[in-house]
Amino acid sequence: MRRSRISFGLLSGIALAVVLTSLLAPEAIALNPDNSQVQNQMPTVSQETLWRFIQAGDSLSSNLTKIDEALANASSALSKTGLQGSKAQAILTNLSTVDSAQIDCITVGLNGSILEVVPSEYNYVKGENIGYQEHIKNLFATKRPVGMANIKTIEGFYAADFAVPVFDENGCLIGATTILINATKFLERILAPYQPENAKIWAMLPNGFILYETDPSQIGLNAFEYPVFKQFPDLMALAERVRTDVSGYGTYEFYNDQHTQTVRKGIYWTTIYHQEEPIRLMLTVSEG
Repeated sequence: MRRSRISFGLLSGIALAVVLTSLLAPEAIALNPDNSQVQNQMPTVSQETLWRFIQAGDSLSSNLTKIDEALANASSALSKTGLQGSKAQAILTNLSTVDSAQIDCITVGLNGSILEVVPSEYNYVKGENIGYQEHIKNLFATKRPVGMANIKTIEGFYAADFAVPVFDENGCLIGATTILINATKFLERILAPYQPENAKIWAMLPNGFILYETDPSQIGLNAFEYPVFKQFPDLMALAERVRTDVSGYGTYEFYNDQHTQTVRKGIYWTTIYHQEEPIRLMLTVSEG
């Protein structure tokens, strides 16, 4: 279940609010530095909807911080017990309670082998070597946490892996511990309370990989590569701005939720950082 990964990011709710303050001003909706005529077609969005967007970003930041803190505590405890044995298993069991979307927790030796795993239903991965994986290589090379890494499991759903180094009581690196989380369930639980009416909040990486969407069929697609997206030039142009700009807003044509006709949609986006890596948090509003 543990293959190549992509990193994530964190931004405090206060900073996110500062980023979006200009978007809450009436004049921000009427102006577009790239194309004022297009921006004047921006579908109506209420301040309440934008405020929900701010709250969603703050909630995502808080949940990522919670996982980081739990991993730090597990790493500290493992430095005393070692990475194998019943005491290490107890630490992993405690770590597994940090989020309801968790799949498994493991310890990894310096040679890349999985030493312990919780829950026991995944015991079959013990002994598997994951040292070739990019995020594990980066962790051992830098001796630092590598953030959230996104993968598609062999069961077919998307998962997010968090990994931190473990040092012995003398400060020598002895391995790592990780928690694997169902990314779809994780992001849905966090964003669902803030989903506005007639709009949606979703998440993607700057490279176009869609981490979470209220339309499940779009999760895992790439906004720069999916053939249907390429049929809409203004969508592709806006996607390029999302790739390079940490925040912004713009409009594009795309299908409605029923895929029966095209409508003009608007997007606001901002960036949340986790372990110095970015994730784009998106708010889409439709006309009508």
